[in-house]
Amino acid sequence: MSKNFQTTLSKIAVLLTMFASGVVSTAQSRGNRGGQRTPPPQRSSRTEGVAPRPIMRTSESSVPDRQSRPVEYSRSGRQEVRPEASAKIPQLQPPDRPARPRPLPRLRFFPTFNYWNLRYNSIYNDIMFISRRGYIPVTAIPPDTYEIVDYAELPAGWRGYGFVVPPGESVTINLEHPNRGWFRLIICDAWGQAVPGGLSSTLPQFQPRLTYTNPGSEAKAIYLIVDDPGWMSGEGNPYTLEIERSWEPDLITADQSLIVSGIWGIDRSINARFRGPVLVMPGFK
Repeated sequence: MSKNFQTTLSKIAVLLTMFASGVVSTAQSRGNRGGQRTPPPQRSSRTEGVAPRPIMRTSESSVPDRQSRPVEYSRSGRQEVRPEASAKIPQLQPPDRPARPRPLPRLRFFPTFNYWNLRYNSIYNDIMFISRRGYIPVTAIPPDTYEIVDYAELPAGWRGYGFVVPPGESVTINLEHPNRGWFRLIICDAWGQAVPGGLSSTLPQFQPRLTYTNPGSEAKAIYLIVDDPGWMSGEGNPYTLEIERSWEPDLITADQSLIVSGIWGIDRSINARFRGPVLVMPGFK
């Protein structure tokens, strides 16, 4: 009876052990389903036990030169290298044809000082606009001319003339006309900008008279604009430009080719009449 009893006890112990292990495994599986997960085991870093990568050495000729290329930044902030342009941009040649002035409105009342300011802006804007189509035509004044009889180009109401002034010398231009208060003289540089004092022909008594002195050490070309906004000049009633020079043209020569500069080009007025010195034979008066 003692051996059978011991065998029965051992079987009961084995069954209890199996039952206890089943209860524990069931509780763990229910705990994992409820959201409590055990943290995964920590892994070792990727660099552990890995040999360092060999350094690849390349020749300097195989490395692309990115410093010589222009660098741009895209909208995302990434650095990008723009490829070099294979073809050069062609140079635009200046036009070789004259551009006629555009029509400007005719003045019906006597001009005031404020009107002359607005008028200069209109002429300057017109010059800048038509200079894109060709050069601004001016009449080159010979160095021995002391009077010019001409009239404004209509319907623009103005005409240009070119002078060459030696270094340190001065030239004075005076306009004569029965209605000289309707005229104005403007002296510009090679790009159409008024030189210092080039807009003072309306002061103090609206006299169209200007004097220019070349302060430089080389001969300089200046450009005179005769403004006639009321169209007072014409073929039957021209104006006269009286020119006074501080130098003798026979002693000091000036290169007339300097007039072709900037936006200006030579295109002589077919209506202009030049008056120079009169040669007097010996024995005649």
